[in-house]
Amino acid sequence: MTELAKRDILVSRKVLPRDEAVAYFKALGEHYKAEIIASIPADQEVSLYAEGDFTDLCRGPHVPSTGKLKVFKLMKVAGAYWREIRRMRCSSGFMGQPGRRRKNRTNT
Repeated sequence: MTELAKRDILVSRKVLPRDEAVAYFKALGEHYKAEIIASIPADQEVSLYAEGDFTDLCRGPHVPSTGKLKVFKLMKVAGAYWREIRRMRCSSGFMGQPGRRRKNRTNT
């Protein structure tokens, strides 16, 4: 996260119709994400967030750039098998929360 903050990469949001989002992730070889999106009703749009070469499915909102992530707290790290089937690939994820810098206080 510290390295991403230093690089100050622009984070952009794109909204696609469901079927376009399915095709987009299939073209990337992200078949699990395509399957998740395909379960969304056809009349709903899907939001994607991109940061450099990485694009992911997310409801958002996000910071405008990674340069805003100077203070953060890692809340949880998790791994799970796709559809809870052990022979499937295990995916991982993390959850974090932005924080505020504390001002140095002196006891006088």
